[in-house]
Amino acid sequence: MKRTFLWLFGLLMTVQVMAQNRTITGVVTDASNGEALIGVSVSGKGTSIGTVTDFDGVYSLSVPKDVTTLVFSYVGYTSVEKPVTALKMDVKMASEATQIDEVVVSAYGINRNKGDVSYANSKVTSDELATSGSQGALSALQGKVAGVKISKSGGNINSSTRVVVRGESSFSGSNNALVVVDGVIVNNSSFSGGDNTGGSNVDYGNRGNDINPDDIENITLLKGPAATTLYGSAGNSGVLLITTKKGKSAAALNKKLRVGYNTSFTVETPYVLLQRQDKFGQGLWKNGGGTVDLGENFSWGPALDGSIRPWTSPVNLNGEMVQLERPYSSIDNQLESFFDLGKTWSNNLSFEGGSDKFNYYAGFNYVDNKGIVPHNYFKKYGFTVNTTANLSDKLTLESSVKYIRTNQRGNVEGASFATNPAYFSALQTPAGIPFNEIRDYNSPFHDFKGYYGSYTVNPYYFLDNYFNLNDADNIIGTIALKYKPIKGLEITSRIGNNFVLNNSYESVPVYAYESQLVLIDRGNGVLIYDDRDRANNSNIGEYSEGFSKINALDFNNLASYTKEWEKFDFDILGGINITDFSTRTSFWRNTRRFNYSKFL
Repeated sequence: MKRTFLWLFGLLMTVQVMAQNRTITGVVTDASNGEALIGVSVSGKGTSIGTVTDFDGVYSLSVPKDVTTLVFSYVGYTSVEKPVTALKMDVKMASEATQIDEVVVSAYGINRNKGDVSYANSKVTSDELATSGSQGALSALQGKVAGVKISKSGGNINSSTRVVVRGESSFSGSNNALVVVDGVIVNNSSFSGGDNTGGSNVDYGNRGNDINPDDIENITLLKGPAATTLYGSAGNSGVLLITTKKGKSAAALNKKLRVGYNTSFTVETPYVLLQRQDKFGQGLWKNGGGTVDLGENFSWGPALDGSIRPWTSPVNLNGEMVQLERPYSSIDNQLESFFDLGKTWSNNLSFEGGSDKFNYYAGFNYVDNKGIVPHNYFKKYGFTVNTTANLSDKLTLESSVKYIRTNQRGNVEGASFATNPAYFSALQTPAGIPFNEIRDYNSPFHDFKGYYGSYTVNPYYFLDNYFNLNDADNIIGTIALKYKPIKGLEITSRIGNNFVLNNSYESVPVYAYESQLVLIDRGNGVLIYDDRDRANNSNIGEYSEGFSKINALDFNNLASYTKEWEKFDFDILGGINITDFSTRTSFWRNTRRFNYSKFL
């Protein structure tokens, strides 16, 4: 009796608390063009209750009755406070022009006062980049600069990041912003591997994202033709000027050496999944009715009714034909169960210091990322050493060396039966097939004899045995000599080199599914077993290698002069820039079984 009373009391308390809350919903859009704003922070004023808008700009927030105002905030937009007057509140937000810093980096690493440049520019500081939690310089810009679209080209770990300034401007070009690191143009092209047939491939990312955000002092984005003409046609889609840390003197640090270390651990799960019907089971629709076909990968059969039915092919175990049974019903969160829990561990170690004559900065970065797709991984090792030597009052020598090594295993993406990507196979799996059971593809019920599918491969067999590997080495080096013969005049000679080496390996396993007995129920009370040939569901095996070597040599010799004359400022910039770009690629393929273990 005491337990019943306490349970009823707790239920009444829960109902009373829920009754005091109300749910406010709405859509947040850009006031200038009506586009939905993704990731807008929505909170109850004076509380810690909050949420963010989804991909369609939609939000839903449950707040107590004493919360009378909602606050909407977004980077690059003016914050909005709106009184709660209804349960549905749509909000329009206006972009703002915010001066982040007085000094910006203009073309070729020259510092200028922001008010002195005539073209649009935005600056993102190291502190702002640190809040992103991203492991790459380009992806760290997400939500930091108004008018810039940051997007991923695929679902693989470290897939290419596109930075598009003020919308798409070319039908044939990539529309990616040019990336310049410490005054040197770097290669930001993407590298892909895999089968590359039927629109299927593996995206191994672009090298501009190799730069560690923790090593960056600031990023300046140049927009508009007045800015990008400084870099010729290469800068038509905007320019990202990345300035890395140079180290601070002992006086600035109030010590001789500063050691920094930070580590982070994050987990991730799929956020948006394809919505599929879960009312009908395996089979085909023929002659106005559903036919149960346990070999089908489409769900066009009869309505799911919960009755106990076989779901695998019969297999011979110790002289007896055996098959697994389960309720003829959908499985809750079935597609979610296909994925693993993604995990990312990041470590950054840095040293900086110096004197009034010499400054240095050294950094090491390690990232270990295990994706949500089983066996997908990405590892990055990064080293950075920057130095600044004041040789005299008029002569300064700067040097920078960055080396980034990446190893990753990706998964073929696309929609081709020829390559049969694992996720494509998973999407076709009927709603009543349990992924947690077919993971064991060595089981006699899920191997090449007992696997239910007549036309598809067990996705977990593919994930375990289909190898798409890539190793990349990225070296960025630059040395600059700056000379100031007179006040206001600075002459800079800089030479830099970006060397990128990509090696990809693909191994397709040898497999052949045997013929199977498939249970067919045409709804007339008669069950039959069809002996179905699966000879087409096989592969003779394949091995291929891809190789890419890119070398970009950049030399510029510049002179800038600044003079204040009464109420006027006089600035002049002139010089020469020479860029030598070369690339070499090769690819070979062999249809034979290969020992790929040496590449792991």
